Amino acid sequence: MGNVNAQYPKTIAKFGYLKLSCMNGLVGDKVFALSLFAKSDDEIQGAEEGNGLFVGSIENVIDSWGPGLLLAHPGTPYGVRVYSVLIGGGSIICRESQTTQRNANDIPMYHWSRDQTLSGNEGTFNIRDPLRIGAITVQPLCPLDVDKCFKASESHLHNIGTEPDYWELTERQKVLQGGQYVVLQVGNTYHKMKGRTLKTAILDRWQMSHDFNLLCKPWGLQVSLCTGVARRVPIKKLIEEPMFAYIDRLLPNGWDSIKSDARAAFMGSIDYIQWISQLDESQRDCMIKVITFLLELLKDTGLDREGSQLQLIWPDGSSLSHVISLKCSKSNLWARVLKDSPSCATFAAITGLCLEAPGHLCKNNDSATWTGQGVLLSTAVSQVAPITSGGICMSPWELRDGQRYWMEKSGGDLWVYTTKGDNSETQLRVKINRFPIGLSLMRNWQVLRERQDLSFEAEEVVVFGAIA
Repeated sequence: MGNVNAQYPKTIAKFGYLKLSCMNGLVGDKVFALSLFAKSDDEIQGAEEGNGLFVGSIENVIDSWGPGLLLAHPGTPYGVRVYSVLIGGGSIICRESQTTQRNANDIPMYHWSRDQTLSGNEGTFNIRDPLRIGAITVQPLCPLDVDKCFKASESHLHNIGTEPDYWELTERQKVLQGGQYVVLQVGNTYHKMKGRTLKTAILDRWQMSHDFNLLCKPWGLQVSLCTGVARRVPIKKLIEEPMFAYIDRLLPNGWDSIKSDARAAFMGSIDYIQWISQLDESQRDCMIKVITFLLELLKDTGLDREGSQLQLIWPDGSSLSHVISLKCSKSNLWARVLKDSPSCATFAAITGLCLEAPGHLCKNNDSATWTGQGVLLSTAVSQVAPITSGGICMSPWELRDGQRYWMEKSGGDLWVYTTKGDNSETQLRVKINRFPIGLSLMRNWQVLRERQDLSFEAEEVVVFGAIA
């Protein structure tokens, strides 16, 4: 049956059996109901899969499924200022408190249950007033914007499929000794278990879905062979000409037809995502093989397990099997913030690009020897919302001058001290946490992490190690 009018361009009435939401326990089974729809056929299909709400009055409920007992305010007329209705082995109460603000045309929501108790803060009602009885409803006038909420919630977001290292109880011993005195000793044995890092999650996700967008994540690291300046870049920017020359020698099937465009896409001359979307199936298969090969090479770069050496792949046209190390101490202490963790991944490579920074300019040497020294890291950081945070902060956040912040986690291995100039990027000086554990946890500093996605709000910073 259909009806067309000015208010509802498409109104559909449907008769059929419907399961009521919370009131199903009162009526015992589905009821024969008339349902009105003013939108699409998808809404009708969705309504059939869900539960319905009862709309009417308490008088209607008692007439249909009574008898019922009213719990009302003393000294008021019958049916006025009712707190609860006992009916069908349960009770109906108002889900909204006395202080809830509603529009004049809103119908309040009530709930029927077998185990409800009155708290004294429930709203009262008239048994002849219209009401709705149900569990969950959709408010179509809610102004919420999901994209804006996502943006405001960036500090609360974490990477799926990751977890930190943890201690697991593996053995518990109890020893009871008797004699003139009785002594009971209890001992626990814990083993430290490795968590799951973001790098592992990225590599597993690539094997599972071959999501080309993963190469746009900001987890690449370039270290300039000339100046020692390091910077964070998208992973795809690590794939420079020496790597392409090596891939040319491997001759993967179909590579010749796309290699020139692939170079341009990885280096940013053309839009990478748009180019990928235009590849046919055989070309995509070729790119999957190439990227899988490169990720396998890069997965062993970054900080070693002890956090003492930063491993950088040094590609050339004849081999991609060589790495070079940067010792993460003193002036190179900035490299410690690159350790793989649930919120940090590092795929690192030496680059022939001359990356300059104030005080660290080109050495004008065509055959510079690697000294094992980096000078600074250019990256972006953002705040990590505390786990106990009760809500989402909508106000903008920025680093403050002369403040101390934890890196990655509160009481962790590293903390930084900030220096902000008027016309320069914020500087972070990395320090090793030498505080006792108890004192570390008492230091209620904010926690920083590197930018998790290029679209996330973050503050550009320059990270230094210890002052030489």
